[in-house]
Amino acid sequence: MDATLEMLGFSVPLGFLQSYHDDGFVKNLVDYLEQLRGYDQEKPLSPAQLFQRSMDTQRLRNSLGITFTVKKPWLRWLSQTKKEEVHLAYLRPTNAMVEIYVRGQQETDALRELGQLDALEKIIEARYGLSFAGLARKEIIDIGGVHSLLRRHSASEIYRFGNNNRMLSALSKINRASIRSGYGEVSRIESH
Repeated sequence: MDATLEMLGFSVPLGFLQSYHDDGFVKNLVDYLEQLRGYDQEKPLSPAQLFQRSMDTQRLRNSLGITFTVKKPWLRWLSQTKKEEVHLAYLRPTNAMVEIYVRGQQETDALRELGQLDALEKIIEARYGLSFAGLARKEIIDIGGVHSLLRRHSASEIYRFGNNNRMLSALSKINRASIRSGYGEVSRIESH
């Protein structure tokens, strides 16, 4: 079975005990996370669950998407063997460019969770001459989001209409690497 990454434009094989779920748009990321954690909506939250909700609320305050891995027993009688379910979801932004960017970010983070980030790095290196070596997790996730945008928009459109400093910073990083590597300035990716 494969994980199809729609915004990034490719698929990767899943491990035997892995699954991938793009759960799409949700109304509230904290409620979505509680659902994934298996909280019973009919019961009051325990003190530990209330603390976790508070932490999630702080962490997700300015987020438009989330990638989360749920580890479940593979078989009831084999509780030590865990199946990893990688889930991603996102809020519906008002800007179509931001939507593509956020979904690309979450797919990039899902690749990291699946241990398949090297598949995207190979594409990014071949296309722009940019390696992930030495980059922070957030920078890599932002580069994945911009790569998704470049599949649908030109770099000049992103510079003109992009409303996010991290998006524009990642695009500048890609553009500098592309020029330094002799590929020239970044434009829209015509294939795919």
